[in-house]
Formats: sequence, structure tokens, C-alpha cells
Amino acid sequence: MAQSDRQLLAGAKRGDKESMRMLYLAHKDHLYTLARALLQDQHMAEDVVHDVFVSFARALDGLQLRGSLRGYLSVSACNKARDIIRSRVRRQGYLRRVGEAQKTGDSPESLLATQESIEHLRAALHEVPLEQREVLLLAVERRIDEKVETLKVLQKSIQGEAENQYKSLVKIYENMKPKDAARIFEELDMAILLPVTERMKERKLAAVLAKMTTTTAMRLTTRLAQRRNAQGGQQAMGPGQLPAELPPVQ
Repeated sequence: MAQSDRQLLAGAKRGDKESMRMLYLAHKDHLYTLARALLQDQHMAEDVVHDVFVSFARALDGLQLRGSLRGYLSVSACNKARDIIRSRVRRQGYLRRVGEAQKTGDSPESLLATQESIEHLRAALHEVPLEQREVLLLAVERRIDEKVETLKVLQKSIQGEAENQYKSLVKIYENMKPKDAARIFEELDMAILLPVTERMKERKLAAVLAKMTTTTAMRLTTRLAQRRNAQGGQQAMGPGQLPAELPPVQ
């Protein structure tokens, strides 16, 4: 942690409002950039920055940092942005189902009874003659195929959005000084770190790994290699893939 951050953090813990204000000014732009890259939304990114500092202020008394303050705040911002993305996906799925229900004349409340309706249909199906049952099953299979195709389209849309978010983060970290990116990488959750680092250019990633601690660099390198092997490893090395040779880590 930088000396200025350490002094300001100590002041904030004593209740000094000016210290907290200085910490906010020192880190808000970086956190906003991270959140904006993930969410692709200015207002949501601003909300994330606000929530990060509210949570930070509430946790001050018992806060024990193991790394840099910027790394701690960055992880908090990424986690809050990820929660928003998950909530957005769930909400879109629900609204889509409501829209389908409205098109068929059903009310949104009827969605809550779907599972119960399925059980009743199963019971009634056993009472239907075999020939009629086959016709019904064919109709059900056709409806299922339609739903599967709809889900595939939705999945591609979500994957495309996620890829754009990762590309934005990659650009941010590749433009940072390797030592600054390394401090943040030390604190980031592996679920975020892996897809970001595997998209980085070989030269940029190697420079960051060289500034990370030996333990974290080895763990990240191992996980990246495992992901590459799981994907088949058929393609030659290129930008964004694991470097064949890494510089010594410090």
C-alpha cells in the first residue's frame, strides 16, 4: 500500500472526514473505469463506485488489508458489478417469460404455478390412450425444441456482452504499469482474473506476472495452462494465450 494511502486510511479510521474524502478522490476514477468497462453503463458504474465507498466506510473499524487499498477497492467494485450483471440476466429472463405469457393471454402470476401444472399434466397424460399420447408428446417435443433455440440465442447474446466487458478490462490493464496491474491481480478473484489474463497479449501478461509474488504468479500460470489444455490446445500461441516462456517472478 502506498504511504499516502496508509496515512489516509489511518486518519479515516479515526473518523477524519477529510482523509476519507482524499481516499475517495484518489481512487474514484479508477473504480469508475473498471465498473464502466464491466457494465457498459455510466449510471450503474457511478452507483457501483458509491456502493464501494459506502461498504468501505462501514467496514473501516475491522478492516485489515493484506495488500494495496486500490486492489481491495477494485475487487469490491468488480464483485458489485458482477452482482448487477447477474441480476440483470435474471431480470431479462423473467421479463422474457412474462412477455411470452402475455402473448398467449396468460397473466404473469401464472408463471409461478408452472411446476404444479406440469405435475398435473403428467398425471393426466397417463389417462390418455397410447395413440393420443404419442401425438401430444410430439407436440411437446416441438415446443421444447423451440424453447431450446430461444435459449441458444439468449446464450449467444450474453456471451457477446461478457466478451465485450472482458475486452474493455484487458485494455485497461494492458495500459497500466505492470507493477500497478500486478497489485490488483494479487487481490482479484480467480473467476475474474482468468478470463482477463488469457485475453491479454503475451508480452503484456509476462510483464505483469514478473511483478507478482511467486505464489500468485505460479497459481495463475497453472490455472491458465489447465484452461488451455481443457480447450484442446490445438492452436498455436497467439495474443491473449499463455506465454510459452515467462520471465522470472519477483
